[in-house]
Amino acid sequence: MESFNLLPLLTIIVILLSSSLFVYFNFDFLQPTIAFFFVMSVSLLLGTLNIGRWNLYVGSETSLIVIGGMLAFAIGAGFLHYNFYKKYTMKTSKIKLGIYDVPWQIIILCTIVTLSLAYLSTKEMYALSVQLGNHDGIMNMIKTVRYPLERGEITFSRMNSYRNLIAMVFATTFLYMFINNLIVGQNKVIKNLLFLLPVFSAVPFFILSTGRRSMVHFIICGLVLAVIIYQQKYGINHEVRIKILRLLGCTAFMALFVYFALGFLTGKVSIGGRDPLTIIAHYGGLSVPALEQYVSSYHPENQYIMQNTMMGFYGNLNSLGFHLETGRGFLPFVEFHGTDQITTNVYTIFYRLMADYSIPGMLVIMFLFGVLLTYVYNYLRHNNSPGILAIYAYFGYIPFFLFIDDQFMGLFRTRTIYFCLLISGFIYLLRRYYFHYTIRRESNN
Repeated sequence: MESFNLLPLLTIIVILLSSSLFVYFNFDFLQPTIAFFFVMSVSLLLGTLNIGRWNLYVGSETSLIVIGGMLAFAIGAGFLHYNFYKKYTMKTSKIKLGIYDVPWQIIILCTIVTLSLAYLSTKEMYALSVQLGNHDGIMNMIKTVRYPLERGEITFSRMNSYRNLIAMVFATTFLYMFINNLIVGQNKVIKNLLFLLPVFSAVPFFILSTGRRSMVHFIICGLVLAVIIYQQKYGINHEVRIKILRLLGCTAFMALFVYFALGFLTGKVSIGGRDPLTIIAHYGGLSVPALEQYVSSYHPENQYIMQNTMMGFYGNLNSLGFHLETGRGFLPFVEFHGTDQITTNVYTIFYRLMADYSIPGMLVIMFLFGVLLTYVYNYLRHNNSPGILAIYAYFGYIPFFLFIDDQFMGLFRTRTIYFCLLISGFIYLLRRYYFHYTIRRESNN
């Protein structure tokens, strides 16, 4: 092992790159590259502050992999921004904005359906927990099911997945309509609160996921919707950026609160004498040092091609009668020993991409991801496409969570196709019959 620890230097480099890109992308806080670089900066900073406590180390090879992968993403985004986006903004586009006036009967019906589906999923999970030895009632079912589920020893039924899918379609659709009406309509807050009923009805599904990320993902979905719709209406200027910054701060606080609250509820977070900052550093600051352990150790070849990133594909094959391993949904834990001992199984996005596609393949994929996300984000800022906006917002957590794990390749599954088709069709129908144009704004920024 090298004697010189490059973790502090890597942190400084990424922070400087983040600052430079922030200027290049016109101080756009939600631009995918800025989001990715910012959370990586925070993760590396948390690791640096706890080097002695957990004996964290990052060598030259891992540092080059991290910088190379991040720059590949940024170059892809910058290439799109310069060669397409700049040309696109030479033209003036007209954005038509309006409000949704959906009958209350439809909203109530969707709420009842969501609650009914939540009841069925809760019933299924409770029955499963009883089989696993739960004798302490419904409040203990999540703690009972969580570990066997994470180890892949048990799975939920296909119907449970379909119930969750329908609930997410309703919740995301009405969250979009609530935020849209709130920003565009402004003075009809009380009337629009009815849109939140299907949203709150979906909360049980976030809890039943046994994790916390799904709820945080949905909070980010709301953030993305609000920022893009606000930019569609008001454009981009200093005042708008300040309001977006405040919204980001509020969203970060809400996400942390929900993360801890659900952690206690599901048994994933136990204080055990640790302060909240230590817990945050544990979950946020160990991914790159963990990647170092992977890079510097021996790792056997995959049994199947792309088994780390295409788990949904293998799951679909198994549903057709094949008997293949579905891949590594949960990666192995690594330990760190300093003045304290700690473990983690998060390695950044680069672990899975390198394991399946090698370092050159990882760089190409990161470049393409940068192009794709930047294209969609720039397009939505200047076009009112509700279906695409809802889909992008639902998966808007991706750049914020690349410091933990791969968030892209797992989307290549039939569930993603079903979700995109259902939410696009549902929004199309509601928009066709219950949408009224109120504003037309010319956009060229």
